[in-house]
Amino acid sequence: MDNRPRISVAGLKKSYDGISAVSNFELKLEAGEIFGLLGANGGGKTTTLRMLAGLLAPDNGSGNVLGHDLFIEDKKSFEIMRHSTGYMAQKHALYTALTVAENLKFRADIYGVSNPSNAVISTLEKFDLMALADKRVGTLSGGWARRLQLAAALIHDPKLLLLDEPTAGLDARAKAAVWHDITSLAAAGTAIVVSTHDLSEAKRTTRSSFLQNGYIVASGSAHDIIRQANVTRLSLTGDGVEKHLLSLKKIRGVYGVFPEPAGVSLTLHSDELSAITALARENALSLKIHTATLEDAALLLGNPENNAEADNV
Repeated sequence: MDNRPRISVAGLKKSYDGISAVSNFELKLEAGEIFGLLGANGGGKTTTLRMLAGLLAPDNGSGNVLGHDLFIEDKKSFEIMRHSTGYMAQKHALYTALTVAENLKFRADIYGVSNPSNAVISTLEKFDLMALADKRVGTLSGGWARRLQLAAALIHDPKLLLLDEPTAGLDARAKAAVWHDITSLAAAGTAIVVSTHDLSEAKRTTRSSFLQNGYIVASGSAHDIIRQANVTRLSLTGDGVEKHLLSLKKIRGVYGVFPEPAGVSLTLHSDELSAITALARENALSLKIHTATLEDAALLLGNPENNAEADNV
């Protein structure tokens, strides 16, 4: 049994025309783990996944994916890694004029599956696609097309699965189906990296890293990321609280001011709590601190004022 990490990389960097897309990315991923890449669009998630998939050469760094050194050109090693990795791009990589079964057969042939016909039937059954086998992909709903794309990425039974925004644009039911598949695969030993800007999905991962402008600005469990963000969420209530909205927005370190029926909700850097406390006291307002959420942390971590240009957390 191979007990080596599926991914072990450090210091990965990638720039385009002198502009940094990813800086100092590091990750050690074991079999059965679900690792999340979090952050807004443009944060470096897709570039990171493409480097891990061997589709994009890093500029600097070190490490390997499934034993393949990302910095050494070894065609044999790369082919072994590619045939043990499933990659699902953000955009659909399906042939709309072909049927569901034909798309799966094509993908099985690309990966050199020993018995592609059997693999297609098995995959159709596993992903509840048998009834759609003869449907042209162009006629599928977004949810079924996304499910087919996931099935195609898995037809060669990979050890590592890289998913770029796998639930983007899906309704709640379709998202739940995709995550059922993801968690089942992890339970069976597949190592998975999934990028998402839907923070509710981060709670389904083993651990995550939050990327901002290509840098890791927080890592770990959802609780760890909230703690590292040093974020506080509170509410202010009282007579005339609404007239302080503009003043609150101008306080440095306040990243969210949300009017509510009974007052105002604030998300802020914890170091600025004393300024809000003073304002509340001076204006006879009631202040209540609430448990911060991952969404609160994202408001702070994803703010342009917090561009990280330091080592990874």
